[in-house]
Amino acid sequence: MFDQELERLTVIIHARTIGSRGKITLREILVADIPSSIQYYFRLGVEEKFAREWKQTVSQSKFSYAPATMRTIKNELQSVLVLNYSFPRKEFLHSLDDGIHLMLNYLVRPQWTLRSFVFNNSEKISSTTMLEMLKGFSEYDYIVRIVERVVEETKMAQFTKTELELLLHNLDKEYFQRRTPREIVTIMKPIFRYFNCGSSVGVETIPVQAAQKFFEDKKMNSVAEQVQKNMDANNWDPVTEKDVQNILEHIFSTKGSLFAQNSPVASDAITPFQNKEEITPQEAESSEFDDALSSMAPTEEEVLALLKKPSSPIYFPLEEKNIPREEESVQIESSGDFSARDTKEQQHHGPLFETKQDVERKEENVITSRKDIRSTMSERMQKKFTKKIFRRSEAEYQKAIDTLNAMQSWNEARLYIGDIFIHNEIDPYSSAAAKFTDVIHSWFRT
Repeated sequence: MFDQELERLTVIIHARTIGSRGKITLREILVADIPSSIQYYFRLGVEEKFAREWKQTVSQSKFSYAPATMRTIKNELQSVLVLNYSFPRKEFLHSLDDGIHLMLNYLVRPQWTLRSFVFNNSEKISSTTMLEMLKGFSEYDYIVRIVERVVEETKMAQFTKTELELLLHNLDKEYFQRRTPREIVTIMKPIFRYFNCGSSVGVETIPVQAAQKFFEDKKMNSVAEQVQKNMDANNWDPVTEKDVQNILEHIFSTKGSLFAQNSPVASDAITPFQNKEEITPQEAESSEFDDALSSMAPTEEEVLALLKKPSSPIYFPLEEKNIPREEESVQIESSGDFSARDTKEQQHHGPLFETKQDVERKEENVITSRKDIRSTMSERMQKKFTKKIFRRSEAEYQKAIDTLNAMQSWNEARLYIGDIFIHNEIDPYSSAAAKFTDVIHSWFRT
């Protein structure tokens, strides 16, 4: 599925990165004009390599790595070595193929991909390991942020595949039920960008099957069916953002909801990463879904029951504000050394089960109270940032802060900060860069 699109994307990324050369550094990959999700895939793969080698060095060395100064030394060493890591041509091409397929799967079917990726070879996994793996999937980071809060609030030490499946299903349903058609299309932007990388056409489109799979993954079957009907009636392929929004608005106005009543959770009998083949989830009966929820003890797992019952007056204070606005996969295959992990933070404000009016009121308050990032920094701090990050250029510093002030989400700001670091050749692990990032991040969370 999507073979032509994947081949086109591979050719574009290949031409914009390694070309005919025998090797390429990570630094060159990070400044190339390719989807950011692929860049994160490569970077985090290299960081994992470094982490394994560092751990091995520490365990085998007769010297002590305990002193606090070693952390600073490690960060500086990691920054230099990671950015200058050189991929031999064969390794790069193999990793690129894995990364393109994995990211396409994630963009089109996030729930299915996350379950398959996290539980590739095990029935249970620790919460710490699971969160580290989820951070590698950054485009729909509201999922990561909510799961992080669930783990924090419930103190769950581990998850089974069924528990994660239920959690992903329910948090996605609650999240999308409170989104307008336009907001849902905005969430889908990473898919459109991924499929349109290198395209000169003004209007971005995606294959109709990509739109279908996305809504099927959310159990929004009425939307998926309407997409199919439009395609059959009007030879409607590919589709634009406006096409998708029109369908969502039509279904919402005629049925009052984008979800079927009591929509069951999927119970997939699958072998993760099975030969890059398409596997169709089979839905379980509603009674099985209810039994699975009711059988869980009201201790660590009670969050799953709460997510099933949004009308409950009790809720977990799961933060939620800005919708993911950016970035970028339907055939998966294990990727050897690379596991495609990434960090990208998203801002949210307010409990998961707030009314839309509550959310809008809070967002309005946040916008009016948050006027200028400069107000959170001392004069000394601003001078340090100007010197260490903006090469002593006061004009460049002020321009950057004004640009950040105008942004609506940490997700957007994080990408911009990364561009600044790359353009000015700043070590992202340096104390000044880390402090600058922390200050901006804290400002968006205020």
